[in-house]
This record gives sequence, structure tokens and C-alpha cells, in this order.
Amino acid sequence: MDFDLVVQGRRSIRNFSLEKIPEEDIRIIVHYGTLAPTAGGKQGWHCLAISNQLLKDELHRAVEERLFIQAFPCSIK
Repeated sequence: MDFDLVVQGRRSIRNFSLEKIPEEDIRIIVHYGTLAPTAGGKQGWHCLAISNQLLKDELHRAVEERLFIQAFPCSIK
């Protein structure tokens, strides 16, 4: 695939489903995210998946009222 087409075709998605995400799917997503290359090959990833609504509410307040963090079933940061 042509790199220019990949970069130009990239888009952000802000229309998310409210469907609960199975915990095993979250584990798989986080696992593959940790395999992404990093500068110097350090792979110093620290991932946190939050599905607890009280914690998401607190995180929401801490990151300048970003509504999408609070609204959806799980946030992976």
C-alpha cells in the first residue's frame, strides 16, 4: 500500500458504541498495543484499562472535562 494514501486516508473516530467490551478483548487490544515499536526499542509501555464508572468520572475531571472518556464503557490510555 502507498504510504501517502495511508497517511492521507487516516481519520479519527468519535462515534463510539456503548456496548460493553469483553475483558478478554481488552486484554488482547492492550497486549498488541504493547508490541508497537518505540524509540530505541525500549517498549516502556504502561497500559491501564478503566471500566469502573467512578474511576472514569475522576479521570474525566482530571483531564480537562474530556467527555468521551467519561461516556464510553472502557478507556485505554
